Amino acid sequence: MELSLPQIIAAIVNFFVLLVILKVFLYKPVFGMLEARKEEIDQNLSEAERARQEAEELKQKYEVELKEANTKAQAIINEATELGEKNRAGLIAEARTEILRLNERAKADIARETEQAALRLRADVANIAIDAAESVLRREVSQAEHQALLDSFIAEEIETGIAK
Repeated sequence: MELSLPQIIAAIVNFFVLLVILKVFLYKPVFGMLEARKEEIDQNLSEAERARQEAEELKQKYEVELKEANTKAQAIINEATELGEKNRAGLIAEARTEILRLNERAKADIARETEQAALRLRADVANIAIDAAESVLRREVSQAEHQALLDSFIAEEIETGIAK
């Protein structure tokens, strides 16, 4: 196959016509689609970056709010603990006051009972002495009988005093 100049020129013209046809019908639409796809991808990337920044801002905001909530919760816990300690201290003070009051009352009751017992004992001893004196005056006895009689009256009064 021999190439002649008109064939070469026709081939070159066909090549350029083919290039023009490809450029008009193929390259422009393909490049247009590629450009549109590139713009769509760029837009999606910028939206994703914006969404990521918003998410980061929200995360930081929520972390600050969480820290504030934890601080407030700790303050409430501390306040409740302090109030509980104050109430406990108040209750302890009241209990101590009540114990002291009851202790003083018991001491007063013991002192009164002791005084009354001493008065009863004096009265009993006086009665014993009077009874012994009456008995001695009714009859004349020897010193030994007198002592034995006195001892028996005292023993009798002690037994009846205990029985009362």
